[in-house]
Amino acid sequence: MSYLCLALLTLLTMIAFAGNSVLCRIALKETPIDPATFTSIRLISGAMACGRGSARTNSKPSG
Repeated sequence: MSYLCLALLTLLTMIAFAGNSVLCRIALKETPIDPATFTSIRLISGAMACGRGSARTNSKPSG
């Protein structure tokens, strides 16, 4: 992987994290949910999504 490609991927990742932070702040401002509950829901849903994705990639193809 070239240095330029690595730098661009790093920049894209940093922009995604910043966008995620802004979206979370907006969500917390717009809803009556407290930050701890909001974070718990995000962590649990993220873990479920990772588990589901992992189950799909580890399953054997039928046929």
